[in-house]
Amino acid sequence: GGLYQLAEDCCQKSALGCGLIAHFSNGHISFVFYQDTPFEAAHLDTLAGIIGELQQAATACGGVLVVEHAPVALKSRVAVWGPDRGDLPIMRLLKKQFDPDGILNAGRFIGGI
Repeated sequence: GGLYQLAEDCCQKSALGCGLIAHFSNGHISFVFYQDTPFEAAHLDTLAGIIGELQQAATACGGVLVVEHAPVALKSRVAVWGPDRGDLPIMRLLKKQFDPDGILNAGRFIGGI
């Protein structure tokens, strides 16, 4: 598909490898990005750009791209939960209902809640 081809094209331009695990029954796709050389801080910008492009493409298809696993330095550069979908107010209400003291994974969920 389109998202994998986009990821592959971006990775080829940047000398990164890209793998894919797809669960076609539920539409869940996992991307794995890797490289043969030691990781450098400059690769964070490249990966952040690739993730941004993939998030835009996923949104255009009616989906969401979520970053499940990444170095903290990369997570601070991207919207790990994807773009705002207008549901942040209800998420804040739910968080307040189930975690009134704000101690469970503080600041790590959508919108920093």
